Amino acid sequence: MSLLARIEAEQRAVPQRIAHRSGGVSMTWSELWNRSGALAGALAASGLPPGSPIVLRGHKEPEMLVGFLGCARSGFPYIPVDTSVPEGRLDRIISAASPAMVLSMDQIHLLESRALPAPALVAATDAPHYIMFTSGSTGEPKGVVITRGCLEAF
Repeated sequence: MSLLARIEAEQRAVPQRIAHRSGGVSMTWSELWNRSGALAGALAASGLPPGSPIVLRGHKEPEMLVGFLGCARSGFPYIPVDTSVPEGRLDRIISAASPAMVLSMDQIHLLESRALPAPALVAATDAPHYIMFTSGSTGEPKGVVITRGCLEAF
């Protein structure tokens, strides 16, 4: 069973169980699935080039998890960047990755509030799921692509 299918099954089985909690804010499996589906629909309808990476800039907010799943459900690999990352490094990551979009948590909340239906998507196992940026041996940001298959095998 794919990662997204497992998450969908979990939200069907225990929709009111807490899926995420941070800083006194919690979100149920049902809320996570519905919110990420709305974001996926908005991203799919945005006209962005298919498969283009999207930078998600946040910390531990529920919107960060909504962003991860919304991107995955709409076929866009995401690049998580913590808000603690200095602007100069963020600029170098953006330069290296050429993302189609950079989303803050407020922007994710705005997009998901549009409540468009999520696309029916089955990503290939070798498709990029997310891109993690490391310092690399030179200190410059270097993107490491994690495929859906790699993540599911982990």
